[in-house]
Amino acid sequence: MNQNLPPSLPLHRLARFLAVAFAGFSGFCTIGSAQLANPAPTSGAAAATADETVRLQVFTVQETKGQSYGASNLASATRMNTPVENVPQTITVMNANLLADIGSYSLDQALRYTSGATPRQNTPDGAIVRGLASSFSHYEDGYFAPVTAADMANIDRLELIKGPSASIAGASESTGFLNFITKKPLFTEQRSVDVTMGSWNFVRGVVDVTGAVPGYGNMAYRVVASYLNADTFRDNEHVKKTAVFPSFTWRITKDTELLTQVSSVSNFTPGGFGSAYLAPTFGAGATPIVVPANAKLLLNRWMPININSSGAAGMGRSTDLHSLSLILTHRFNDIFSFRQSGKLYSITTDLYRNALADNFTYDADGYLMGTYAVNRSRTSQQAYRLQGDVAISLKSKDDVFTSRTLIGYEVARSKGDSLNFASANGVLPFNIMAPVYNSGLPTSLLNTGNSNTKGGSFATFANTQIGLFKDYAIITAGIRRDQNKAGWTHNNLNNTFANTPTTPIISSPLFGLTVKPAAWVALFAVYSDAGAAATTVSTFGGLPVTDPRQILVTVTPDTTNKEFGAKFTFFKGALSLGISHFDTLQSGITRNQTDPSFPGGSKNFIDSGNRSQGFDISWAGDLTRDLSVFGGYVFDETSAPGFKPDGSGLELRGTPRNKVQMFARYQFKRTKDGGFAVKAGVVTQTSVYGRASNTYALPGASRYDVGLDYRNDSWSFAAGIINVSNVIFPTFAVGQGSNTIDDPRNFYFSVGRKF
Repeated sequence: MNQNLPPSLPLHRLARFLAVAFAGFSGFCTIGSAQLANPAPTSGAAAATADETVRLQVFTVQETKGQSYGASNLASATRMNTPVENVPQTITVMNANLLADIGSYSLDQALRYTSGATPRQNTPDGAIVRGLASSFSHYEDGYFAPVTAADMANIDRLELIKGPSASIAGASESTGFLNFITKKPLFTEQRSVDVTMGSWNFVRGVVDVTGAVPGYGNMAYRVVASYLNADTFRDNEHVKKTAVFPSFTWRITKDTELLTQVSSVSNFTPGGFGSAYLAPTFGAGATPIVVPANAKLLLNRWMPININSSGAAGMGRSTDLHSLSLILTHRFNDIFSFRQSGKLYSITTDLYRNALADNFTYDADGYLMGTYAVNRSRTSQQAYRLQGDVAISLKSKDDVFTSRTLIGYEVARSKGDSLNFASANGVLPFNIMAPVYNSGLPTSLLNTGNSNTKGGSFATFANTQIGLFKDYAIITAGIRRDQNKAGWTHNNLNNTFANTPTTPIISSPLFGLTVKPAAWVALFAVYSDAGAAATTVSTFGGLPVTDPRQILVTVTPDTTNKEFGAKFTFFKGALSLGISHFDTLQSGITRNQTDPSFPGGSKNFIDSGNRSQGFDISWAGDLTRDLSVFGGYVFDETSAPGFKPDGSGLELRGTPRNKVQMFARYQFKRTKDGGFAVKAGVVTQTSVYGRASNTYALPGASRYDVGLDYRNDSWSFAAGIINVSNVIFPTFAVGQGSNTIDDPRNFYFSVGRKF
């Protein structure tokens, strides 16, 4: 079979050239640490003046200083530099200090202590937010970027808005909007290096070099590069990533700035399926498995976690991303500011894996048997996206009335190629106790799909905040209107075209009110909606649309959220506390279930009427000068259409009723330029259902992390133990054959040097 993809666009070579050029330009500098927070530029010949900083801060978020985990302003909620307390939505910010203390190199780790958020398997950088699945369309600095497993080396902070945010981001961002704020060039010279080693042959190195361009006080550069190579706790799984992120800032005038960013990322990660929970049911119903007297492996337990049920050696997800983005910002006067961005990217993905089915049985010898199917998909996409924003700021005398408005557009065009292959001999046997991954693996796979696509989209959006009586009361409103442009799909297997007409315009509104009766408290209420264009879904995901067994269904996704709460600040802003009640309803969402008993080996279910409601409490900042805390608690009651085997209403899978996430750092000894600190984290949750039919439950669990670090002006050392109690901790539950669990006990040590 021919598995070769068409060659990439010239952007591939352009990105490589620019990456090398930037790296070569900065080669004269000594390398430096990737986990530094970005300090604001200081005065001097090579730094911006105070006037320049003020003039450009409409779109610029100030970085967090010191050890605090708090955040005073953000970019996600209004696409501008807006105080957190002015936004009528629940927002969690994971800033550079927190990411460094956690030792985060992936999104899964970054979300470990974030209330209401849980990593989602099978989806790069996906998550479950308050019980509802989100694929998190990747956004960087407020602009769309192709989805891939993020490299945290180039990330300064993460901003998570919980609930629909379509008026701010894409219409599909229904359950939560995650914005990756990247590291920017600095006009002050910084160079550092960081190396981390850990369990399962884990090795990671990061270099970060930034400063003013010699001889040009209005230009600055930055190059961040990282390399990771590791095994995992499961058999036959490997992780490897290489990334280079050059960027360049040109302050053309005191009112105009151009930012150029290049990304070149190549990574290999596991295929996505987790460990099996051996439940006494199979398939989509509640039919029990007959357990023979000679059973060699009992049910109601986890399969050995070192077994990789999803693939043989060499299987996994390989991704190559190359992108170039330009952002031009200009301030006309104190009222009008303008920003225009453009992005070109090319991304290719090769996903090759086994998919373990949920239907287990016992054979005559008492061994527990499963089945799996082999599949492979190879995709490529090349695209460009343009986005423009106009910010309008008005205020009356003595700030009795203020308004901040953003109006903008987004346009995108893309083309792609897709090849899909499946097991030629269908379902293959799998002995849970003694798996032989290559047993029965076909030497060739059946080509089930080969297509080319072309399409695009167009959107307009606007949001405004009107403040009354010096922001005692703030009215927030937003609207986003999306439309998919006409496109086509060419099926190369039967040489047919399927034309896609321009879709109707989808409107997604947001209305909110904030009242601040005191300087330390803000009360808010919000209604938000996120719709999406109607799409045609294949009932059986593994079959071509031309297969006579295929059933096509039209769905129109939509999510609404009603929320109210309060945001508090204590100790002169050092500590923030948020409390909210949420009620989110989700309809028309496609969910895939792998099971060889379905035609093609999988089935797409349409979930309508999924509901999540409860309370969300979060905190971040400093309790004392030496103690920093971050975390939260969520009480979540969920429901879904249908009934459990006992006749009661369904609950959403993988969603605990109660969950607590907490991280803290205590500086117990200070020196003139640094000191020693102890770090600890805990995540505890009640039991969760393991599949959508609620036919079995995974037990609740608690996991703990501990660590120590030492820092001074030049050196940093950190060591820690993850999951000290070595418990099997479910992070997301799917089905008997596939559940995501957190890592078992492991160790790490890192050292960094600033030059």
